[in-house]
Amino acid sequence: MFNKLLSLKRFSTKPIKIDFQNLTSQSYDLSSDIEKAFGLNGLGFAVITNIPSYQEYRKKVLASGYKLTHEPEEVIKSISKPEIHNAIGFDDIPFITKGDKVNKMFCSFTARNLRNSLIYPSHPEMERDHSNVWPNSLPKFKENFLHLGKLINSCQANLLRHMSNYITQCDSSFNNKLANDFKDEIKQDSYSRLITYFPPDKYIHEREGDKYVWDDWHTDYSLLTALTHPLYFTKEGEVYPSGHSSLNIKDRQGNPHEVVYEENELAIQASDALFILSGGRLLATPHSVRISKKMPLNLFRINLAVFFQPNYNYIMNIPGGEEFKDIIKKDPMKFEFENAPFKNGMDYGKYFEDSLDYLLSRK
Repeated sequence: MFNKLLSLKRFSTKPIKIDFQNLTSQSYDLSSDIEKAFGLNGLGFAVITNIPSYQEYRKKVLASGYKLTHEPEEVIKSISKPEIHNAIGFDDIPFITKGDKVNKMFCSFTARNLRNSLIYPSHPEMERDHSNVWPNSLPKFKENFLHLGKLINSCQANLLRHMSNYITQCDSSFNNKLANDFKDEIKQDSYSRLITYFPPDKYIHEREGDKYVWDDWHTDYSLLTALTHPLYFTKEGEVYPSGHSSLNIKDRQGNPHEVVYEENELAIQASDALFILSGGRLLATPHSVRISKKMPLNLFRINLAVFFQPNYNYIMNIPGGEEFKDIIKKDPMKFEFENAPFKNGMDYGKYFEDSLDYLLSRK
């Protein structure tokens, strides 16, 4: 099946849509959809439809993002953890993106969905320090945030199960490894980041190069990243209706696409840990958040990203005993977005923290 994909030269420009009922079925075979979405002919991206109660909680959580950004300084300080580089709670630290550009155009709030902290028995201090914090000033914020995060996490876990089945159909030696490894919640980690992108009219005249970028090209370190459709707000706090998702991805060959999906749909894309644990069979999806030139420049953009990953204690090995340099050869883009070197036998915590340090330490 993979050899057939290598010969295809046309690229899909519409995301594959997967119904929630089929996604969660134990008997329904999604292999064809997985191949179309995540194979070498795909976008590295799929859209989940008809998720029960999703739209209701999406609106509640994204509206809270706008409110949180405008909370008093003492509230923001109470949910900030600078001692762990703001990995949990409120974060307005500038990001450094590809090309060493400093990005000050967004802030975020992060919390874990499945448990109050991460699992990392070899580092009890890290477990303690990474405990969730919540703003007391927003009624039901914690309840809504966790409900939506767990709902999205279940979509990601089910999609990973279908991906594992797809790889096994292509290579029986894989033996459904991903499905077996992550069928139990104890092996899973999931955290949500509620991101507020600031109105670009304040910054755009200061930007160099491409001025219409909220967040530049990158891949994520998780297994799968899920993205809600954004909600836009005026500076006065009124919802601005828009169908523009403002998300751009690169397909398996590096061709950029603007991705459009509906407000009641959930987008899920592949990330770096999946590339490693699938032995290079499923590639990480480069993506960026760009300002549509059709949109006014005085709007806040609020979005929720949910990162589904192994827990920090999970030992990572490339199937078949291959080395990282071997599986990079399977990627037509040759793993364009570098991070810290991966070695077999690393636990996910070290891989993630080393990769984050690599990003943050760049000059």
